[in-house]
Amino acid sequence: METFINDIRLLQDFASNSCELNLQVKLNDEQKNELTEISKALKDKKFICEIKQHKNKRSLDANSYCWVLCEKIAQQVKSTSKEIYKQNILDVGVFEIRPIAEDAKYLTIKRWNSLGLGFLTEELGKSKLDKYVKVKFYFGSHTYNSKEMAIFIDGLVSKAQELGIETIPPNELESLKNRWQHYE
Repeated sequence: METFINDIRLLQDFASNSCELNLQVKLNDEQKNELTEISKALKDKKFICEIKQHKNKRSLDANSYCWVLCEKIAQQVKSTSKEIYKQNILDVGVFEIRPIAEDAKYLTIKRWNSLGLGFLTEELGKSKLDKYVKVKFYFGSHTYNSKEMAIFIDGLVSKAQELGIETIPPNELESLKNRWQHYE
């Protein structure tokens, strides 16, 4: 079950080194029923509670515009929209650099690349760790939040403009970005 938290109260019992966590949440009828069932099952089963900050995902408008730009650029440079998308991931996408054991490198990269079109890797060379290499792991844009997607689309807009491809007017693009930031 997932819902938004309105308030949190923490009551700590120092003697038993435990605490009571009270969450004020707004629940619909289905969630109330689910919570009632969880409450009954707590005697027999274990549950995990995760609390994390809410971040909106990118808008579907952003995704649509991304693929429109990829297609326009691809037609201009005689490529495919998928190749343009992947190149933009490498140019401005979100990534992490991780050390990977040399003997596990091939399988790790293969598994990462199988997660989706934008899950790319670049080997950066030897790591400081013995028998390890550094690998840059890129994330597909479907995992991006609104701010990351705005940067991603800015990269595509810049490429399109360099090629003389018409893009949406700057005020419309700014309006999209403002709507994205509003939900962050």
